[in-house]
Amino acid sequence: VQRFTAQGKVLTIAYVATLPFVIDVRLSMVYQLFGLILAVLGFSLAWIFLARIRGQGFSLRRKLPAFATAGEPFSYDVKLQNLTSRSQGDLRLFERVDDLSARVSEPETPWPLGPDDAAWLRVKVLAPRRGVLRFTSASVAIPDPLGCLRSFFSIPARDSLPVLPKRYPVPNLELSGRAATPLQEKARQTPLQDRGESQEFAYLRDYRHGDPIRRIHWKGWPKYGKPVVKEFHDEQRGRYALFLDCAAPDFHKST
Repeated sequence: VQRFTAQGKVLTIAYVATLPFVIDVRLSMVYQLFGLILAVLGFSLAWIFLARIRGQGFSLRRKLPAFATAGEPFSYDVKLQNLTSRSQGDLRLFERVDDLSARVSEPETPWPLGPDDAAWLRVKVLAPRRGVLRFTSASVAIPDPLGCLRSFFSIPARDSLPVLPKRYPVPNLELSGRAATPLQEKARQTPLQDRGESQEFAYLRDYRHGDPIRRIHWKGWPKYGKPVVKEFHDEQRGRYALFLDCAAPDFHKST
């Protein structure tokens, strides 16, 4: 379908419509119309065949983002350069990816493209699943001089883009909590980090230079025969964790 232009589709429909009436030799007007359509389509097919043998010169370079997200459309730029010595007009660019479910839009093309000229095009893509989106090649479609059929020329341009997992909206979580001690929370890793300014006594330790005098345990000094200070537990807020179970059956159904 992409090989036919709008004019080519009309001529093809007219060719099929006049074909049953060719049997009646008395309909000279139908014969003339049928012959004209056949000649135009034959010329277009011959031009496409010769163009494929002659070949066309195009180069392509993509400017991809660092990553994409599944289910969210993204855009990237493509630089298409005409390497031929002729001006090319009414071109169409088609990107080829390995994921057939990915939707790749056809970019708007500022034609004509003169000899050795280049143009930056904007392409929009929607990747439905996470993984790696691989760009295998690109194709440039050139219409024949009569504008009926297009000849496709493949450009070997391989690229890849990582696609992150789909993001799901999370509502605002109203988490209530109050100050808790490490004995209630067990959030710290070492006893030294548990020390703070709360009123919950932890233990006694030897006095070190620089300790505040108000921390000295005066009653314990005669008992231990050396100055000791009091340590207290640190107060900290409650901690919350959000876990996403990617192995759940419902999760895979939603993706």
